[in-house]
Amino acid sequence: MVEQGSKYNGPVVIGTGLPRTGTTSLQVAFHTLGFAPCSHFRGDFVNDKFPWPMGRRWRAAMYAQDKQERQKILRQIFADRGFNSCTDYPSSLFVEDLVEMYPNAKFVHCERSSPQLWRDSVNESIGRANEWGFVLPALLFPSVTFNLQPIFRAIQARTQRMFGVGLWASREDVGLYHAHNAWVKRVVPKDRLLIFNPKDGYPVLCEFLGVPIPQDEQGNDLVYPHVNDRETMNKGFAKMLRVGFGLWAVFIAGVSFTLNRYGVVDFSQLLKYLK
Repeated sequence: MVEQGSKYNGPVVIGTGLPRTGTTSLQVAFHTLGFAPCSHFRGDFVNDKFPWPMGRRWRAAMYAQDKQERQKILRQIFADRGFNSCTDYPSSLFVEDLVEMYPNAKFVHCERSSPQLWRDSVNESIGRANEWGFVLPALLFPSVTFNLQPIFRAIQARTQRMFGVGLWASREDVGLYHAHNAWVKRVVPKDRLLIFNPKDGYPVLCEFLGVPIPQDEQGNDLVYPHVNDRETMNKGFAKMLRVGFGLWAVFIAGVSFTLNRYGVVDFSQLLKYLK
């Protein structure tokens, strides 16, 4: 557990799993155990405000191929936000760097019960973000066009550079799942790594981290969290699509009115022709 006001020495615990391997539940667990704030995709980017400083920094780190330059950027990200833990992309793209940068940190790695379940989960949630059915309606959202989409491209470029396969891929492609998991187990020292099954809950996680099992007000051990992030994400996508199509309708109507108003296009004649 991290004491408030103490000197920042980097994250205490680092989640290394791919997106869609229980990273949001792990973030909640880290917060419950006192390792807040925790870097996570949603908090880092969805809540990033213009001019999107967090997005720009993470993109710079993802494109940086010089290790010293990349680690300098990472140190700035972690120190400026005072992250005491992290999980999910983009931090889990830098496991090898983080092992070297923070020698006292412990690492928690989660996997799915099968590679195909992981791939299906990705494609049915965050994978939709690169489909044209989402990209086109969302073009009028500056935060999507100028922050999230560039982040997605940076993630895809880094995973392809590291593993030869990207996060966004066909349903049959589980290469990233195997490559990422093997990489984590290779670069993290065994005495600093916990291969964690969420079904084992707080007892196993807390023993590894050396902290007591959290309890409720009645003194009962808390149940490990299970957050359905896919459902929340898909609801967000659906809302954004509805608003996006509405904005496009207003935009097209405004352009049409302007063109007709100044005689650039005579829509009354066009409608007569179409009849």
